[in-house]
Amino acid sequence: MAQAHQFGILNAAHMPWGLTAIATLLIRSAAGYGLHIALHKIPMLWRVHRVHHADPHVDVSTSVRHHPLEMVVASTVLIVVATLCGLDPWAIVAYELAEQFFAAYSHADVSILSRFEKLTGAVFVTPAMHRIHHSADHRETDSNYGTVFSFWDRLFGTWRSGTVALLGLNGICVDRASAFLWLLTWLSEHEPETGKGPSTR
Repeated sequence: MAQAHQFGILNAAHMPWGLTAIATLLIRSAAGYGLHIALHKIPMLWRVHRVHHADPHVDVSTSVRHHPLEMVVASTVLIVVATLCGLDPWAIVAYELAEQFFAAYSHADVSILSRFEKLTGAVFVTPAMHRIHHSADHRETDSNYGTVFSFWDRLFGTWRSGTVALLGLNGICVDRASAFLWLLTWLSEHEPETGKGPSTR
């Protein structure tokens, strides 16, 4: 609709399609990076996003483990960004498909050859990089926010390397971390059990 009415920054700029597509991918990726940081830093948003981080066994299934309210927030923010910026619809489709692939790939419980990791990790998010983001140590959880591209973390100083010993959230027992109804209604301000999570949010 925005494209049909020539609404939004990129639509008003009338750039060649190739440049518009590249700009769309970068803007959409940057918006996702910023939103991910907000999900960690804003207490109310963290209460819904921590459902994703409560999984103590990170694997492909973790990529679709999100509270419904997080999906509502994310969709609203990204629709506003797409409309105001006049993002190209086909480039958005391509990015969303790529993000679904990288969500499954980055959460996969696999070991990638270090050489391949270094080659792709400079641009794209890898399993080893994202595993750090799921660490039980909040200093590691609050890093590596990228979902498709890794260069935003490197650019803004949120990139971190290393290995992870413990995944999930401190103080969350495995039974609760796997209980669908409990996770769905877990919106209280404090972390249960110990009152501690990946940070003092």
